[in-house]
Amino acid sequence: MLLLTLRLRQSTAGCQSCGPMNSDRITIHLLPREKEEENTDDLLLALLHDVIDDTAKLDREVENELADRLQKLLKRKRYLVLIDDVWKRSAWDDLQSCFPENNKGSRIILTTRHYEVASYDKHVSDPHKLRFFSIDESWTLLQNKVFNKERCPLVLEAVGKSIAQKCGGLPLSMVLVVGILTRMKKEKHCWEHVSTNLGPNIQAQSEGTLDQSYQNLPHYLKPCFLYMGVFPEDREIQVSKLTWLWIAEGLINTHTERLYKDIAKFYLENIIGRNLVMVAKKSSDGRIKTCRIHDLVVEFCRKKAKLENLLERIRDRGSRPSQFFLPMCNTSRRLYLYSQSLNLPKWCLFFSHVKSFQFREARNIAFSSIDCVSNTFKRFKFLRVLDFEFTMIDFIPQELTLLKYLAFRTAEDALPLPVNLCNLETLIVQGIGGRVSVPDTIWESVKLRHLHIYHKASFTLGGAKELESPSKMDD
Repeated sequence: MLLLTLRLRQSTAGCQSCGPMNSDRITIHLLPREKEEENTDDLLLALLHDVIDDTAKLDREVENELADRLQKLLKRKRYLVLIDDVWKRSAWDDLQSCFPENNKGSRIILTTRHYEVASYDKHVSDPHKLRFFSIDESWTLLQNKVFNKERCPLVLEAVGKSIAQKCGGLPLSMVLVVGILTRMKKEKHCWEHVSTNLGPNIQAQSEGTLDQSYQNLPHYLKPCFLYMGVFPEDREIQVSKLTWLWIAEGLINTHTERLYKDIAKFYLENIIGRNLVMVAKKSSDGRIKTCRIHDLVVEFCRKKAKLENLLERIRDRGSRPSQFFLPMCNTSRRLYLYSQSLNLPKWCLFFSHVKSFQFREARNIAFSSIDCVSNTFKRFKFLRVLDFEFTMIDFIPQELTLLKYLAFRTAEDALPLPVNLCNLETLIVQGIGGRVSVPDTIWESVKLRHLHIYHKASFTLGGAKELESPSKMDD
């Protein structure tokens, strides 16, 4: 996604057709994508190379001479300047003096991935956030690019529309897919192969662009961004859960008096402002309730998180656990396992060292059930995060004293909690059998900040009290 910022030069006259520099009509300057390491000289040279024919002397000129030359060339002209993919606010600070206020209705358009850059550079209008393509728009664009505005053969229409839909309305995906389709035979089986393998193909070609955005992140945002790879594709992410997990995983650091949740809010807004994550829903008071992340970005996060040893995400397809947890491997201390619940014990033999474990049932069922969890997890003495939110378990081992985040489902009337959860900050329980009775020992968890019990709970707090569906307590 890109953001557009429009700047006017004194006049509101409309744009006309483009023309060369030796006329009084609009001139278009295209500045190729700005790299972080480029200085002002590089940017000025890129602009001047689009304006004048004789560029031999330019490389010998210093910054002030280049800026003066550009300003003089534009002074008597009505110009349209497009500055593409601006990464830093300082880029505009360095360039704006080169564009004269000549009362000729000139225009400057900036594109950027960063909302703060667009807001900083805006002049007469708020930044315009480019929306995603609809499925029909994606299909029309794909046809025009692949068949040069000729109609797509009927035999390819169904699979072609499927490919267009899988691009998710993302212009980058469309460009990459068109590049694939134009280089292959216009035959149904070829396109079906592309449709089947679309994710890996696009991911391979777009990785450079995504990596550039990733490298531009501040160091403290990088692990928070990569951690989003634990969430399923095509699902809205609950911001509250994301925040609690970031905090429990130790990804939010503060040496000030600011609250962790305020810092997490700032982190998320920063990532959203860079167009790496999209807002899905907001509350009535403007708070972000849910967000989404494009499939391409999810795959990038998972791959990069593994390379950075931040997170291991395993999809069990009959794999041998030992191939992921060899004794000499520098394996991640965070694990997301997508498997069948009956296979869990064999996996647990190999990763009792992890400090974060999240499990999802691979079968297409509403929720799964695991028996004898106490025996399976009693050796997991380093666990800070245990997420069984969609899995019913029988008991939580007493040995898990370091837990900060705990989520699970239960059919028991009495909440099966250890008595010494003094580090617990977040507890999420889904009661299957009806009312869940919370033990008095829960109040010994002095760090508990978020307690969510669905759908009915009873507990004692200086006297009996019952909370109706859903039960929720936050500090």
